[in-house]
Amino acid sequence: MEFISIIFEYIYNTSLAGFLFAAIYLFSMYFAWKVWIEGINAGAAEDVKIHLTNQQRHSGNTNYARGIRNFRGAIPRAIKIALILIGLQLVLVLLPGSFAKIYPLREILG
Repeated sequence: MEFISIIFEYIYNTSLAGFLFAAIYLFSMYFAWKVWIEGINAGAAEDVKIHLTNQQRHSGNTNYARGIRNFRGAIPRAIKIALILIGLQLVLVLLPGSFAKIYPLREILG
């Protein structure tokens, strides 16, 4: 129980910019993982669901093609999303002016 109170006290004393940085970082990791897993599942499900012969694979079977497209598109999509969110994190941390100053949450919350 004391460990949880230490975590909450740390968050309460952390700056708003640091708190936003951590929140966006966790969200980006979750989102990239979700996109990656969905793409792999789509590709694997379409491949396993229908046992296709070589001729069927090249005859324009849309289910198989869609599964492979999803699988191939998942990795670049996850990388793009992660890069965009990392850039957003850097903008939040490196912003000049009043936002970059340290505002502890205890002062904001009162």
